[in-house]
Amino acid sequence: MSTSDLTPTVVLVHGAFVDAALFHDAVCAEAPADVADTLARTQRPASLAAFATAVTGTPAWQRLPSWAVVATADHAIHPNAERDMAKRAGSEITEIDASHAVPATHPADVAAVIARAVKAIG
Repeated sequence: MSTSDLTPTVVLVHGAFVDAALFHDAVCAEAPADVADTLARTQRPASLAAFATAVTGTPAWQRLPSWAVVATADHAIHPNAERDMAKRAGSEITEIDASHAVPATHPADVAAVIARAVKAIG
């Protein structure tokens, strides 16, 4: 799938939750319907303060090695935005053809990235 084909589908309800009717397609499209339903019903609210709180001190990504997973079929955060943030942080980037919920839908792939990071830093 081309990233130009991705249309944002996330609609926040009360400013903090993904609308349950859109959750499956927006967050975990490749998950089975029952898993998507469980994830939608148990989602935690987004921390809106995370978008408005001023950063103090030096961000860790400026001084520590980092690894990033770009979910190339993400409808919650555009893959180009994920990729740009990872590049800005100097991260080692792994791209996975997955939705936003990549740790839940591709756990072995995400675990492999974590294992590589642990091995790299000793």
